[in-house]
Amino acid sequence: MNAQNFWIKTELTNLEALIVEYNECAERCIEDLKDVYLSDSADYQAALELFRKSDAEKLAEHVSDLDTCSRDNLVVAFQKDCGDEFVEDILGFTLR
Repeated sequence: MNAQNFWIKTELTNLEALIVEYNECAERCIEDLKDVYLSDSADYQAALELFRKSDAEKLAEHVSDLDTCSRDNLVVAFQKDCGDEFVEDILGFTLR
């Protein structure tokens, strides 16, 4: 798969599932937590959109700027969808 196809055609099933999970949690949780789940979901959606735009620099910056829990969830989802090399080379994280 060439570089352009990678960004457009790679299935991001784990990232998409994370977005759905957080939207569903927002629907079920108490009102005080709803905004937290929706904010995290929006951050995950923004990461997906940056990925599809092939914007590695902005994606890495976006991921780096997230709070610890959201960032860790997103990095693990990308690792499952794109592999260790992507997470290390593009996002700048190493999973152990």
